Amino acid sequence: MTRLTRAALLLSFFFALDKVFGILRQVIIARQFGLTAPLDAFNVANNLPDMLFALFSSGALALALIPVLAGVLARENRDALWLVFSRIANLVFVVTASLAVIIAIFAVPLVGNVISPGFSPAMQAEVVRIMRLDLFATIIFSISGMVIAGLQANQHFLFPALAPIFYNIGQIFGALVLAPAPGPVCHDHFLDQRDGDRRAASKPAFPFPSPGTHFL
Repeated sequence: MTRLTRAALLLSFFFALDKVFGILRQVIIARQFGLTAPLDAFNVANNLPDMLFALFSSGALALALIPVLAGVLARENRDALWLVFSRIANLVFVVTASLAVIIAIFAVPLVGNVISPGFSPAMQAEVVRIMRLDLFATIIFSISGMVIAGLQANQHFLFPALAPIFYNIGQIFGALVLAPAPGPVCHDHFLDQRDGDRRAASKPAFPFPSPGTHFL
C-alpha cells in the first residue's frame, strides 16, 4: 500500500468519524436546549464569526496555501517553507483579529439593526455577548486553519484529521457538563494542531516582502 493510499484511507476514516460525532453533537445540543431562546441567540451570534472563519481559515485561502507551501518545499527547503508559512499565518492573524475587533466594537448596532432586529432587547444583548466570545475563538481558529494547511503541505495528515473530531468532542463536553452556562469551545482545535506543528510557531516572520505571500 502506497503512502498516498494510506493517507487517503486515514482521511476518509476520520472524516466519517467526524460526521458521526457531528450528528451526536447536534442530538445532544437539541436534547439539552431544545427550541429555546438561548439556542436561537447562540445560532444567530455564530453567523458573522463563522463567515470570518470560512473566508480566512477554512476556505479558499487555506486550500490555496497547501500548494504554495508544497512548491516552496520542492524548490527550496524546509526552512524557506516555514518562513513563508510564518509570514502568511501572521498576515491572516492580523487581518482576522482586526476584523474581529471592529465587529466586536460595532456589535450592538449590528445586532440591533442588521442581524436580529426582531429580537427583544434582552435577547439582543445576549447575542452581542455570545458574538464577542465567538470572535475571540475565531481569532484562534484563524491560526489553526493555517497550521492545518502547513501540516498537510508537509504530508502530515493525522493531526489535521483529528482536529474537527476534538472540536465536536469539545462542544459535546460543553453541552453535557457546562450547561446551562455554555461558552464557545476553541481550545481543542488549536492545541491539537499546535502539538503537530511546533516549529511553525518558533519562526515568526512578518508578511512582506515574500514571493510566497505574493503568489498566494
